[in-house]
Amino acid sequence: MKRILTKEELLKLRPDLPGKLVVVGGYYDLLHVSHLSYLERAKQDGEVLCVFLNSDANARRWKGPTRPVINERDRARMLTALRVVDYVVIADEGIRFDLDYLAQLQPDTLVLGDYDDRKTAKHEEHLEALTAQVPKLELRRIPPADNGPSTSAIIEHIRNLPSEEEGHRDTSWY
Repeated sequence: MKRILTKEELLKLRPDLPGKLVVVGGYYDLLHVSHLSYLERAKQDGEVLCVFLNSDANARRWKGPTRPVINERDRARMLTALRVVDYVVIADEGIRFDLDYLAQLQPDTLVLGDYDDRKTAKHEEHLEALTAQVPKLELRRIPPADNGPSTSAIIEHIRNLPSEEEGHRDTSWY
């Protein structure tokens, strides 16, 4: 069964999906335990979890020229290896901003990370427009898990590791 889909393939498949469809977006660069925890909590809202994976171009645009560390195809393959993830769609735009597509797809739940920097008036305005266009859509915010570091923290830690000549590598940093 094909699990990495285009947006169009997911639209065609949508009528045949069993139960509630939950969608979540993100980069999932350097997949780690906090990502897994987030996805497990998202899946609790329905029977089918689809991850809209931000493309390499999107990652460079928002995270900088050194990101992503892992290319989009490999990130998609790793996500589909997780039991909790049913489908992955590689997207050039964050799913919460693609109002027209969400209106066509009609997911039951859109899961958002609950990060303080996203709680701007413009972001809230956008979410109101989204729920107006997809009335049955439930928005669910999931706060970051406290069980591990972020991808950025992992990258920073790797950058700061001592060289082999400098001594022992500390693995208890988080």
